[in-house]
Amino acid sequence: MSHTLFHDPDPLSVVRAGRWFSQLTQAQSEALLACSQVRYAAAGEALFVRGDEFCGLYCVLQGRVRLSMPDAQDHDKVIGWVRPSQWLGELSLFDRQPRALDAIADLPTALLHLSTADIDELLMQEPTMVTALGQLLASKLRVIIQGLASDEPWPQHIRKIAKTAPAASGARVLPFARRTSK
Repeated sequence: MSHTLFHDPDPLSVVRAGRWFSQLTQAQSEALLACSQVRYAAAGEALFVRGDEFCGLYCVLQGRVRLSMPDAQDHDKVIGWVRPSQWLGELSLFDRQPRALDAIADLPTALLHLSTADIDELLMQEPTMVTALGQLLASKLRVIIQGLASDEPWPQHIRKIAKTAPAASGARVLPFARRTSK
């Protein structure tokens, strides 16, 4: 795969512009970038699939990642999309349980990747990153809690949240439960 996805001479500017990353201290952001690598995924390539062991944390630099899981009829249920400057993978970071979703590059995608070993080293060197990563996870959980408390059906509620109050991670949450055939 060609690695000429970027038109920006500094692809990490996408990471720096993200809402969650921009709230990190200089020491936190420098430590995170120092232990990360740029990785490329072809359209259709899995970053991880449901049941995989934790393999690190990702930030989309360019492209898009589809998050999905099988429904009762074994069709893909699209949960959402992760777009540039948005992060994914933090749930398994905290509990070290297998991945709960499939994360598939929907387009040719460039990502910033922190491997499990890199994250463990980062947390040793910069312990305040535990709180920062917890804030990333909490911002996504707040959207879910707001949805549970709402009388509106999920898709309408999620669209309203995405338009009026994006999560602190910078994520734009897209409608749940769009089905696609396998």
